[in-house]
Amino acid sequence: MKVRRFLAALSVVAAAGVIPVATAGTAHAGPFDCVEYLKSKGYVVGPKVTKACSYNRVANNWQCVGQLSLLISNAGHVSAACNKALGD
Repeated sequence: MKVRRFLAALSVVAAAGVIPVATAGTAHAGPFDCVEYLKSKGYVVGPKVTKACSYNRVANNWQCVGQLSLLISNAGHVSAACNKALGD
């Protein structure tokens, strides 16, 4: 089970590296948008999710994806949330 989860997280992190920066969202995006997106999908947002969403720079997007992947198994939701976190 742990191996499957690790491999899933690893694949999400790898996928995040190939997502074009152009699809990152608007300049108004930020950690708040990441958190609100996850809330809208029914996730309980605590300090670990909030911290993951705070990695809102393009260079740190892999940290957002990696951290959220440990907490959320839906790769699409993780990717979308981290993309919403990009920007100022």
